[in-house]
Amino acid sequence: MANEILQKQKTAITWKASGGTAALTLTSLAASAGRKGASADMGAVFAARCVVELLTKFASAPTAATVLEIYWCSSRDNSAFDGGLSSADADFTDTDINKQLHWIGSFIADNTTNAQQQSWLFMLPGRYGFPVVYNGADQALSSTAGDHVLTITPLADEVQ
Repeated sequence: MANEILQKQKTAITWKASGGTAALTLTSLAASAGRKGASADMGAVFAARCVVELLTKFASAPTAATVLEIYWCSSRDNSAFDGGLSSADADFTDTDINKQLHWIGSFIADNTTNAQQQSWLFMLPGRYGFPVVYNGADQALSSTAGDHVLTITPLADEVQ
C-alpha cells in the first residue's frame, strides 16, 4: 500500500502593529513608500513551505490592479540579513535593495476601501526573517492599525 504525503498547517506567525508575533506597522503607508517588519524566528527545525497572507485596507479606493509588492528578507543567524538590512519595524526607503530580497508576490488592489486579502505559496530560505511591503498603489493604506495583518503559516509535509 502506498504512503500518503499530507499537508499539516503549523502555528501561524503574524506581523502587525501590535499584538502579533512580530511588529510591522502598515498604518497610513503612503503610495510609493515601503515598510519592513521586525524579525521572527521560524524555529531551529522549520517547514520551509508556507502560505503568506496579507489582509489590508486602503484609506481611499486605489486604481484597480495597482499593486503592493511583498518581499522577504532572510537570515540564517538573525544578524546578517539579505541586502544588509536590519531587523526593525521601520520605513523602507531604499527600494533598489528589493533586488536582493526574495519576492513573495504582488498584492493586486481592487478599487475599494473594503478589506482586501491575498495569499501566496512561498519557500522560506532561512530560519529568521521579516516581510517588506512596498506600496506601489496610488493610495495610502488606512490609518487603523487593526486593518493590516501579514500572516505566515508553515506547511509541513507529513508522511503516513
